[in-house]
Amino acid sequence: MIRVAGLKKAFDGVPSVNQVSFRAEKGRRIALIGPSGAGKTTLLRLIAGLERPDSGTVFIDGIKVDDGPSMLVPPEKRKIGMIFQGLALWPHLTACQNLEFVLKNSPSAKKRNKKERREAIHETATSMGIEPLLKKYPGQLSEGQKQRLAIGRAMIAEPDILLMDEPLSHLDAVLRKEILRLIVEQTRKRNTALVYVTHQKQEAFFIADEVMVLENGRMTRFDRIEEIERGENAGFLEKFLDSI
Repeated sequence: MIRVAGLKKAFDGVPSVNQVSFRAEKGRRIALIGPSGAGKTTLLRLIAGLERPDSGTVFIDGIKVDDGPSMLVPPEKRKIGMIFQGLALWPHLTACQNLEFVLKNSPSAKKRNKKERREAIHETATSMGIEPLLKKYPGQLSEGQKQRLAIGRAMIAEPDILLMDEPLSHLDAVLRKEILRLIVEQTRKRNTALVYVTHQKQEAFFIADEVMVLENGRMTRFDRIEEIERGENAGFLEKFLDSI
């Protein structure tokens, strides 16, 4: 579970995240939307510990990990998986080695012996549909296969939280839907909280339990998808996304 309270971050005196507060329960999926420069990526980086807030607090599973600029829990110990647009796969490592690197270097996975690591890699690769590709390098994979590998690498250490920043923007509509189904399936199966940045209304409606809107660093809306679809807010999400 994530709980953020009064989170603020400015760069050169310009607010990027301004008094943001929200919570995401385990197994819930949040679509984070907003115009370019609204602070979406900065918010993800603050949650992950890659940026320090100027003020405010971040709790993960009830443990305070940030208290203003004081970092109480470093990024590598927050049990968070992250996927950005560029995927950041290690090109010099095979798909298998990409997965194993995480297992060897994640604090939550260091206790696994070689046999247990092999089993975890096989299980993850099978669930992602890339088991036959484990000996291939990222440069030998299709875009969809790279995406599956990136998700597998983020999930293999069994994170409590998955943060994704427009990871499917370069995929065509058919492949995007296929990968979205995989993300929903895996986060539901593993009871993982997800914060997913998107500009696509189809993605937001498909993947999310809740929608958060950031504008000029401030959270202006936080609604459940079912409330948006059936209530007085129906149509706002489509109009908002069409405008950015």
